[in-house]
Amino acid sequence: MLGDIRDTFGNLTEMPSAVMADALVEIEGHPWAEMGKARKPLTQNRLARMLKSLGIAPSKIGPEDKRLNGYKRASFEEVFLRYLPPEGASQPDTRTQCDEIRTSEISQPDSPDSGCPVAECEKPNNDGQMSGCPVAKGGSSENASAAPSFDDYPELPTCLDRRPKRPNPPALGPPGDSLDDF
Repeated sequence: MLGDIRDTFGNLTEMPSAVMADALVEIEGHPWAEMGKARKPLTQNRLARMLKSLGIAPSKIGPEDKRLNGYKRASFEEVFLRYLPPEGASQPDTRTQCDEIRTSEISQPDSPDSGCPVAECEKPNNDGQMSGCPVAKGGSSENASAAPSFDDYPELPTCLDRRPKRPNPPALGPPGDSLDDF
């Protein structure tokens, strides 16, 4: 809304409320022509309510004999500086093109192109292993590569390491007092 108001002011220093509301409604592709559940155009009163939260209120403008309620550009300057880029610096939103988006090596799925032999298996893989090469028909699991481990990805933060921190849990009693002694 603030960008549209700044554009509406142009080089003017003040503008009547009715003129500003009408100018905003005339901007195509913006919501000012159909607002709220009733889909009615923006009014002077609604504009004043919307700007109140920013500390901007209409005041008397114009010559002494024809005073109207309106807005002074000076009332908006602080808000423009705070919430909008400098005038003339606004660029259209540039988005990444579809062909520029890549998948990281870590998240790419296993495929036949990975160099692993692929074959139909009679039994499903229920051993809990999530990745690695499938075993080719007639081959053995010794020929298949092991599942990747955390050490294979040094760029991952250590907080993602889900391996047990200690290989052997500490004994619960004094040394030599263990069930392993029996």
